[in-house]
Amino acid sequence: MRVKIFKLFLFLFSFSVWSQKNDSLVDLIKNEDLKIDFQEYLKEEQKVLMFFQTKANPNKDGSIEITNEENSAYYDQAVSEYKAFEKAKRLIYRNYYDKIYQEDKVHIYKRFNFVNKKINEFYISRFKLLKTNISNALKPEKADVLPVDICQRLTESKELLQPTHDTCKKLGLSITDETTCFANYLRNNVAQHIQKYIGESDESANISTAIQFVIDNEGNLVFDKFTRSCGILEYDLMVYRGFKSFAASTVFCPAKYNDKNVAIYYNLPVRMVFGGY
Repeated sequence: MRVKIFKLFLFLFSFSVWSQKNDSLVDLIKNEDLKIDFQEYLKEEQKVLMFFQTKANPNKDGSIEITNEENSAYYDQAVSEYKAFEKAKRLIYRNYYDKIYQEDKVHIYKRFNFVNKKINEFYISRFKLLKTNISNALKPEKADVLPVDICQRLTESKELLQPTHDTCKKLGLSITDETTCFANYLRNNVAQHIQKYIGESDESANISTAIQFVIDNEGNLVFDKFTRSCGILEYDLMVYRGFKSFAASTVFCPAKYNDKNVAIYYNLPVRMVFGGY
């Protein structure tokens, strides 16, 4: 109990010191309108920092052990928190572009860059500690998923019929070609859905990541985790939102083992390059 109380004290104390630094920074801003909007930004900043810091704390033996549903809920909230945070920043970027604000913006933009790095540090720290297990909310029996290594062995011996989509199934392809067709269909459509969220960024970027999910025994896509991060929170959130959008829009033909529908893991590499404005 003493350890928990001590950790909580350190946590609260760190944000107390952070608030004192905020007050000192606000005092440096000379333009009153910009000062008001910057103070609004600081409120969102503290909320987003609190979220990402607390979610980076281990919960079991130095790791973060949660279900895939809890991990998905984390990313849903991360999207919401980060959008509010970015909105407060964009207001300053877009409304205070005149040279008369230049001196004030030097202080503010320096703060933006520093906080972006802190948020990313918390996110990557959590990513490294994360361990998930599948717990599907729809039906308990869907939680029985063939492990990745078993899927690989079954595929080699042709005992497992891989999942597919009607688009590929209707082509009358061989098992090998249908598997390739499905992989291409999956990559192309996930990429199209990610494109919807790329437009929200003003920067150029090279995305390289990988998502692990489950194709359950009814053909639904169920998010598990990132197995490889872009290294930048904003880009991982774009990929997550694109994946969830695609997962909500289509159903697949599930995998079969011994003529029975089974749920299996699937790992999808995502590589995209896009340019800003």
